[in-house]
Amino acid sequence: MIFINSIINDPSTNEVIDWIKSYSDMNLIRLNPEDIAIELSIYIDDCGRITGQVTFLVRGQRIIISLEQITRYWYRRGSINFKSPEQFNNAMELELQDYLDKEWKVVSHFVFNRLQEKRKLGNIKDNQINKLEVLVKASAAGLAVPETILTTSTESLPDFPLITKCFYHGGFSIKKQFSVGSLTQAVSRPVSSMHSTFFPSLFQSHVKKKYELRIFYLKGDVYSAAIFSQRNGKTSVDFRNYDREKPNRVVPYKLPLSVIDKIRILMENLQLDSGSIDMIVTPHNEYIFLEVNPVGQFKQVSVPCNYYLEEKIANYLLGNVA
Repeated sequence: MIFINSIINDPSTNEVIDWIKSYSDMNLIRLNPEDIAIELSIYIDDCGRITGQVTFLVRGQRIIISLEQITRYWYRRGSINFKSPEQFNNAMELELQDYLDKEWKVVSHFVFNRLQEKRKLGNIKDNQINKLEVLVKASAAGLAVPETILTTSTESLPDFPLITKCFYHGGFSIKKQFSVGSLTQAVSRPVSSMHSTFFPSLFQSHVKKKYELRIFYLKGDVYSAAIFSQRNGKTSVDFRNYDREKPNRVVPYKLPLSVIDKIRILMENLQLDSGSIDMIVTPHNEYIFLEVNPVGQFKQVSVPCNYYLEEKIANYLLGNVA
C-alpha cells in the first residue's frame, strides 16, 4: 500500500497519483487534513514489535489502515488529525482540549516515525525547517549566501540595498475570506520612514541577478530551471509574484558540478529527501543560495523543462527506481 499525506488543493499530488495509477494497481490511500482519525489501536509487544491500525473518516467513509500494510509513504503536506468525541465549550474544558491536543501530538509523531521506516519521501518535520539554520548550513556546505540580518531596530540596518521576507514558509488566511502571502519585498528608502522598532524581522542584501534558478532536488538528483524574471518589474524581486499576462521565460539549466555537489551536501545535512531550492546567478556568474522549501511546488520546473518530475516521484514510490 502507498500512503500519501497531502492537502486537498495540491495539484502536484493529483498528478503523481495519476502516474502511479497509470503504472500500477497497487492500493493507494491519500490523507488530507480534512480526513479525521476516529479510532486507533497500536500494540508494542515485549520484543518491541509494533502492530496496529488507524480508522479514518475520509469523505464520510470509514477507512481502516493497517500500519503493516503500508510499504511506501510520501509526506507531501498536511498532518494526521484526531477528532475527540467530546465537545468542549467553557474555559476549563478548552484548557483540557489543549492538553489532549498535546497528547495526540505524541501519538501522531509516533505514527509518523513508523512511516519513516517505509520506502519514503519526506517527513512531517520538513514543515518545521528553519530558514536561518538553513543559511548557516548552506554556507558550511560551500554555497554563497546573501548578507543577512535579523533585527528589531532600523538603527541596525546597513546602508546597502535590502530585501525583507518572512522566516516561515507560506502565508495565512484571515477568517477564510482572504489570504496573506509571503513574498520577498524590496525595502523602501529611507528607512527612517519605518517605525524605529518592530517585530523581529529578516533582512538580506538585495543581490543583483542575471537570472533566477528554481531547482528541484529528489533523492540525490538535481533538476534545474532558469527563470528570466529580472526584466519584469512585477517579478524582478521575487518571481513568485507571477505575471499572468506576460509570464517569465523558464528554460532547462545545467548547473556546474561543483554547485550540484554542494547542494547534495546541504540536503544530506538537512536530512531532506526532496525540496525546491531558490538561487540567484549574478551578472558576474556567481551562484547565491537563497532558501529551500521541502514542501515547495515543483510544477514550474517540471512542465516547462519537460523533466516529468511527477512521474519520477511516482516511479520512486512504486520502487521502479533505486
